[in-house]
Amino acid sequence: MSRTYVQVEIALPRHPKVLKLAELYGLDPSVGPSLVMGFLVNWWGYCAEFGSDGRPADCPRTVLSDFAAPLRGQSKNPVVPEIEQALRECRLIDRYGHPWDWEDYTGALLAKRHRDVERKRKVRGLSADSPRTVAPREDQRSSTDLSTGTAVVVREGSNQEEAEDRHHPGTSLVPVEKKELRNQERTAARKRKEAALELAAEIIFRYWRDRMGFDPARTVLNEKRRERIVARLRENGGDVSELLYVVDGAVKDPWTMGRDPRSTKPYNGTQTIFRDREKVEELLALVKGLREETHPYLGNGSGG
Repeated sequence: MSRTYVQVEIALPRHPKVLKLAELYGLDPSVGPSLVMGFLVNWWGYCAEFGSDGRPADCPRTVLSDFAAPLRGQSKNPVVPEIEQALRECRLIDRYGHPWDWEDYTGALLAKRHRDVERKRKVRGLSADSPRTVAPREDQRSSTDLSTGTAVVVREGSNQEEAEDRHHPGTSLVPVEKKELRNQERTAARKRKEAALELAAEIIFRYWRDRMGFDPARTVLNEKRRERIVARLRENGGDVSELLYVVDGAVKDPWTMGRDPRSTKPYNGTQTIFRDREKVEELLALVKGLREETHPYLGNGSGG
């Protein structure tokens, strides 16, 4: 009988990402790493068993919450973070919402599934154009990559006759191959879009830093700044030029720059300038005559 396994490296409880998650939840150092490890094993196993994508956002909200219940129960902090926020801060999920490096491993898994489907078609004597249905899930197991402290999904061998004849009564059978290819295409498109947003955020950040006169060596594009700028880009359809003009509007605003007598200090950080859409529109109004044109920072190649 085929089974699903989750293998764990013996050094996982000492991994920096595990220790950081335990610290965020205010867990006793003597038990915290073990509690975190138990949570991660439950989560990775669920992702491996019920979906190739593994996105926390695709799981029922109660799943992650239930898995994280022991962390909340043992926490010494009066306020504990949302589990997905904590995972992101510890870099246990990437910016796409997957377990860290998940795509690298599930990509290989999907390719092997594709080969298995073709092998089964040949065993049954079906051509590539023949209609077919196969069970939507096949056995897989999950382990951890010690270098990143994240889940690694790999295929597990199973009895061939059992795998080929396992058509459970009442189970909806789906064309797995086409579904997986569509998933891969959607994933690739999402990654291209996210990469473009990341590049745009870097351009906007550099322009904001230079216009405000901040020291490049000490002013870095950290995760909070990146997420704030990307959020504004999502709202305006990725219009980089518009957010560059927002920076120009901020420079013109006495209050933002601390030139107003009533202003005790400059309020020219990204947390203010790119706070929300209302603030963006407020600062854009100060450069109304210019914002219709492509920003010069893009036109002269400085942003490339």
